[in-house]
Amino acid sequence: MSATRGAVFAATALIGALGSVGVKTASAGNRTSASLLAAPGPPLGFETRVEPVVAFVGQPVEVVLRWTHAPRRGASPLRINRRGLLTVEIILELFDPRGRKVPFDILIAVPPLRDQDFQSLAPGESFEYRYNLATLAAVQPFAPGTYTVRARYRSDPPPEGVTPGWLGELKAPQVRFQVRPEEPPAASTGTVSVPTPSR
Repeated sequence: MSATRGAVFAATALIGALGSVGVKTASAGNRTSASLLAAPGPPLGFETRVEPVVAFVGQPVEVVLRWTHAPRRGASPLRINRRGLLTVEIILELFDPRGRKVPFDILIAVPPLRDQDFQSLAPGESFEYRYNLATLAAVQPFAPGTYTVRARYRSDPPPEGVTPGWLGELKAPQVRFQVRPEEPPAASTGTVSVPTPSR
């Protein structure tokens, strides 16, 4: 990895350059969701999906992670760490069609957590991050076959002076996407367009 690329990754904390962020109301879709593995308190949902599910060689594939404050009667807003640093809060793993782990080319600076890294989610609200696998993977392009993605989210106690939020770890069920050979060009119909003479 070049020094310039490493500087970009560190400066953006692997969020702005890799995906978009937004607060949304939770909705159903083609995704898998995680169960709460640790920490008492209000439930926090963690979901993952890939877009597109079927791609051609050389086509970008994104992993979309979504956090949702699952509604509960009388629930209060939930403060969560939404910094989204890979290898710190977010652990992504990609496996090729033969089950081998695909290495990621990641260079990252890890600054201490700040209050600005947290967000308060009202019951039913959610936010998501998008990570471009073509940006992360050290091997490109992806060869044809079926790939597997695994994702975990971890929130550890913040430094002294920073108000803590939800603490614990969530693991989403693995998801898969398929890479197909490059799409062949459309077959020619053999027709010829003849200009119409002007009158």
